[in-house]
Order: sequence, then C-alpha cells, then structure tokens
Amino acid sequence: MTATHPAFETSPLQRQVWARAPRGAVVTEAVVRGCSDPERVLDALRLLCGEHEILRTVVSQGPGGEVVQVVYLADESARGEIAVDYQDVRDAAPEAQAASFRATRQALAQSPAEPGPTLRGVLFHIDEDELRLMLALPATCADVPTVHLVLRGVAEHCGEGYTSSTPLQYADVAAWQNDGLANAREERPPTQDPAPHPLAASGNGQPRWCWTKLPGLDASAVQAVADREGVSPHLVMLAAYQVVLERRGIAPSAIGYHLDGRDVEGLAESAGRLAHWVSIAPASNAEHSFGEVLRSTRSHVDAHRERPWTDRLIQQEQRAAESYAFATTQALWSSGEARVELVGVHDSSGGARFTLYVTEAEGTLGALVAYDAAQLGDQDAS
Repeated sequence: MTATHPAFETSPLQRQVWARAPRGAVVTEAVVRGCSDPERVLDALRLLCGEHEILRTVVSQGPGGEVVQVVYLADESARGEIAVDYQDVRDAAPEAQAASFRATRQALAQSPAEPGPTLRGVLFHIDEDELRLMLALPATCADVPTVHLVLRGVAEHCGEGYTSSTPLQYADVAAWQNDGLANAREERPPTQDPAPHPLAASGNGQPRWCWTKLPGLDASAVQAVADREGVSPHLVMLAAYQVVLERRGIAPSAIGYHLDGRDVEGLAESAGRLAHWVSIAPASNAEHSFGEVLRSTRSHVDAHRERPWTDRLIQQEQRAAESYAFATTQALWSSGEARVELVGVHDSSGGARFTLYVTEAEGTLGALVAYDAAQLGDQDAS
C-alpha cells in the first residue's frame, strides 16, 4: 500500500466517529453457501475494493491535528488490496472451530493502530459447501449499509450475476456534505434536541456482552403487530425496547433511530460512513399503552425522515454523546446457487453505551446486548 491519491477532507460523520472511537470497527459475520471456491469469495472482495474507494481508504490525523482520509490506488486489474486470511477448518472439531471464531471476533473488534489494508478478516472453510466470512472495516470508513452492499456483491459475484459499477465515490460525497452543511448553518439556526440520558454520556468503560433468548416470541408475532400498526418490525422492536428500559427504571430521555443516510438521490449504492442516528423521545410511561408508545415512536421517526439531511447531520453533530442505539442483524442475499446470510454485525463507532441487536433465525428471535460495564450493572443489562 504505497501509491495513493492526495489526502481528502473527511466528512462530518467521519470526524464525529474519529473523535469518539478512532479505532472503532464494523465487524461482520456471514455464512456463504452454494460456493465452494474460497478464492472466488476473496476475488469478489478485491473487486469491490477496486470499485469503492472508501474500502481502500485510511483515515488518520495530520500534523496539524486535522483528520484526513487517504485513498490507496487499485491495481492494474481494478482490484483493491485486502487483508483477509483463509483458514481450512473442515477437519477441526466443532469445539476447535468455535474457539477459532471467538478469537477472530475478538481480534477484529478494533482497527489496528498501524495503517494497512482497510478490509480485514478471515474466511473459514467449514465444509464442502459452506464458508464462514468474518470481516472488519474501520468505523470511520463504513457503516452497516456498507456491509450489506459488500455482502450483496459477494453473493452476486459468486452466483455469476456480478457486474462492475461506477458508484459515487465517498471523497466526493464528503466534499458535498461539507459544502451543504456550511450553507445550511448560514441559512437556519441549529435545531435543539433532548439532552442525552446520563447512561448515554461518552465514556471509556469496558465493553461487555450479554447473550439472551426471547422466549415465547417469534418473528411472525412481531410481524403481526407491525402489519396491524402499519410500521416495520424494526420500529416495533424499538418501541418495545423503550418500554422495557422505562420499566427497569433506566429509560433514556431519548432513544436512537437509525437512518442509513442514503435517501438522497445518487447515494443508494454508495459505500462509506453515511448512516447516522437521530434522537427521538416517544411517549413512554405507565399511563401509555404499547400501541400508543409505538404510534408516538412512528410519528417522531416520520418527522425526522421529512427533515432535510443537513438538519439531521447538524443535530447529530450537536450531540457529542449519542443516545441508545438499536439495530437488526438479519438479511439474506442470493444469486443463482450462491447464498450469503448475514449472521451478525456490530458497529463500534463509539456512540452508544447500550446497544440491543436482535437476530432472527428460522423465525426465532434472539438478542445480544452490548453495554458499558462502567455505566450499567450486569443485572440491569440482563
């Protein structure tokens, strides 16, 4: 990684992530079936890095303290350099395989201090028709929708449905965002939003994880409520999350709703740190039914969606410490015989002190809670 473009100005979201968690990473785990050739998966990743500059970009601090991004060039075949190892564990015992997975997750949890290929990971060969892909991208360069884009590209490439594209590059998006925000600040006063709950204040506590199951609740039950109220399952879980926290006495004054930042024309297929969280404060107390909380949540989300993207970014910029975050982690991409299933994804961009990830497998819901041990007790997390 020697030849580069000149340094580019970072976007507002990149600078926010850098200030909170300069080594934060978006870690992904996916299962690839119907494609027995590991080199094909690795080549798909190289091709995607060639197409999307942000997948071969290093964000660092310049001599004057400014945060800049440097884009490394693709090779003559339009492929980018990756740091994804291949491990054949087909003959290993299940316990040994599980140990390898745990060690890899831990190793990928933070971006390395030294510059290197932006896309890191391990491709495990599980059996003749199954590969397990673990990837990590710096949180300054990627968000969860970027992960979806990469995995969809892997499925299309392995299924012979892949065609190269010329997406809008992130350095150009960053310049456009900076210009738009500068103009927006001159035209309108900044919006005021609820102060974050004390548990959402920034801190450097040790991260911990709590795995749990959701007994007696399946995906169809959540979908039924969503259909009845005319909302997405994501919104149903978010409202339920707010109610549970309130009943435990730890309800935040604002909860975070995820907007992928790609609702502006031309950004639908762009990679990079575009996703952001907006703060909402739905009605939630003992006097409100769950339906009322859900409808209040929906009205707040709709109001934010209708705001200009510049207003939303100004709001997040004002909130040095984000409130609680929430994300779903189940998706499947297919192309021909190749199928890529997203098992889990975690964005450690440093904003959330308490994060609930809901997974769905064959209609059964499970949950993973990530929390700051310095600010939330183990019993409360459970």
